[in-house]
Amino acid sequence: MDVIETFNSERYLQLLQWQGHLAQQRLEQTGKITVIIQDRASFHRSNQVKQYWQRWQQQGLYIFSATILTSNEPY
Repeated sequence: MDVIETFNSERYLQLLQWQGHLAQQRLEQTGKITVIIQDRASFHRSNQVKQYWQRWQQQGLYIFSATILTSNEPY
């Protein structure tokens, strides 16, 4: 399998800007927010991406990082 391109902060930022636009439309039409759960990849936590978090929340897009469960206990 050949890898054509890698995913980085710039590409992730483009994706989230698009999702922010869609989230704003959804919020205006339905009053519902959009939630994205992401892993802890470095580009998810980059300063370039973090500077947009407040704007996205105003658009109705909320982003959370998943935590790794270390217990054998059921959810």
